[in-house]
This record gives sequence, C-alpha cells and structure tokens, in this order.
Amino acid sequence: MQFGNDKSRIIRGLAIILMVTGHSCPGKIIPFAVPLFSFLVGYGYEFAKTRDLRHAVKRIWHLLAHFWFILLGICLPIAIFYTHYKISPGNFVLNMFGMWGGLNYYCWYVSFYILAMLTMPFLSRIIDRYRWRGLVVLLLIFGAIYGAYYFYPKLLTIEIIKRFDRYFKFMPIVLSAYWMAHYKVFSRINIEAGGKILWISLVGMVAFYLLRGIPYAKTADFIVTPLFVGAVALLMDSGEQISAVSSKLFGYLKVALTDLGIKSMHIWFLHALFFTASTKKLFVFMNPVLGNPVLRVCVILCASWLLSIFTMKLYDLLSGSLSKAHGAVKSRLRIA
Repeated sequence: MQFGNDKSRIIRGLAIILMVTGHSCPGKIIPFAVPLFSFLVGYGYEFAKTRDLRHAVKRIWHLLAHFWFILLGICLPIAIFYTHYKISPGNFVLNMFGMWGGLNYYCWYVSFYILAMLTMPFLSRIIDRYRWRGLVVLLLIFGAIYGAYYFYPKLLTIEIIKRFDRYFKFMPIVLSAYWMAHYKVFSRINIEAGGKILWISLVGMVAFYLLRGIPYAKTADFIVTPLFVGAVALLMDSGEQISAVSSKLFGYLKVALTDLGIKSMHIWFLHALFFTASTKKLFVFMNPVLGNPVLRVCVILCASWLLSIFTMKLYDLLSGSLSKAHGAVKSRLRIA
C-alpha cells in the first residue's frame, strides 16, 4: 500500500470536514481532526531533504506567511473597522504566533507547529538511531508529561505551562507517524484492493473513529490515528477497483477531498471567522440559516472554501510579485 501526497491531501480534506463539523456542532461528533493533521506533520517530515533547523525555519515561515496574510488582511480589518474590537499590541504579537486567539480563535495550531518543527530535528535523530526503542522512550516521556496535566490540574492555571498542553498531547502522534514513514510501514503492507477489503476498511475506519470517543482512549491516539489513516487509504484504493460506477463515485470523492486538502490550511484559519469574538458579529445576518446544525456545517464549510479560493490566489499573486521585486533588486545590486 502506497501513501504519498495524493493520500495525504485526501486525509487533510477529511480532517478539515471533521474540524468544521466539530466546531459547528460542538459535543455532537467525536473530535478527530487535529490527530489527523498531527499524523501528516510527522509523516511528511520524513520526506524533507534535510531534517535540520534550517528546514524547520523554512516550514515555520511557510505556515506563518499564510497565517499572517489572513490575520492582517482579513481578521484585523474586521476587528478594527467593523466590530471595533479592542486589542493591545502585546496580544496582537501573541496572536501572530498562536499564543492568543482574540483575532483568530483557532490559531493555537501555529504555536504547536512551531514547537513541533523546532524539536523534530532532535527527536527524529533519536528515532533514526534507536529505532522502535527510541520511539517507545519518547512516547513514554511525552505521555508522562502530558499525564501530569491531569494529575496536577493546577499546572493548567500557569499560562506559560498551559501553552505547551497541546504540544505534549499531539507529539506522540507526530513521532509515531515519522517512525512509520521512516521505516516504510505502509509500503510493507501488501493487501490487494477489492470488494472485501473495501468493506473491511470501511468497518475499520468507523470502528477506529468511534474508539476515540471512549473515555481515556485518546491516550492511544498514537496507535488509533495511524490505523484510521491506513483504513481510509485502503478504502480509497478499493473503491476504484470494484466497478465502473464505484470508480466514478470514488473518483469524484477523491477530487473533492483533495481540493479541500489543498485548501485545508486556509480553511482552518478562515472558518475561525465564524467563531472568534472579534469577527463573528460580521455574520449576524446569517443567524436564521446558521440555527440549523446541518445548514450551519454546510454554510460555514462552503463559505470558508470559497474564501480560501480568493485568499490563496491573492497570496500567490502577492508572493509572486514580491519574489520578482526581490529578484530585480538582487540583479541591480550585482550590476552595481
């Protein structure tokens, strides 16, 4: 079984649907979006040309550039000119790095990603050298530290410690995914796609998803998440092998999920507009529609997707113009 960029985008697309649904209908579905994104962070890290701090800074800047574009170009203007939201310079800087959510409520992923990228050059070397033993030791360390948050709840009252909560929670998934990619676990699984595998993978996918809803099962996310991802990959492969009809249906599904996956980063930050105190007043006129849970999910997902088309194209135009300007300046300096 192969797991490349095509499958990664499908998983991202599925994850962003789960995220928007979970935020739109809190408490009504089992949350599973962030573990899936965390898995892809670790899995994708294996394929970096260089796994060092230079690569980490490059990946961090890639995320920050997109996030700051949305934060400065959309969130801040709405807060200043429409909702008249008061914000201090200090909080604004914290928001830029995902440590405060006044302008974008779901920006915490930025701080998690920064910490993950800065520590992965060191952590990945431990796994490379000590193999599964290194992974087990790291899982135990992260699990023990995260467990301390539960045994000593007062730790969460300390702001600086609270900010590391999600890092210790999701890094075991990142590390497990990196180990799987490094030792090519998926490619060693030889299962021929077909009708039986489709139903087995579908049942497995649903079972692993429901398993996460059991109390304390989240402590096994580093196991459950890879199993869920593998089941989805097998499901997609099998769906195109059964018949011409299923091939077309799964083909359309792949296209839709892939498109959402490509736009998932922008959709993540854009759908926060509907939930953040400084921006959600802009959508008061939509309250009659947003009152229905199903319509709320569809409207927020579609609106975020449409906005992502605009922001991604505008970002590409802006970055392209800046690159050309930078190149022109460099050429002039060389001539001079």
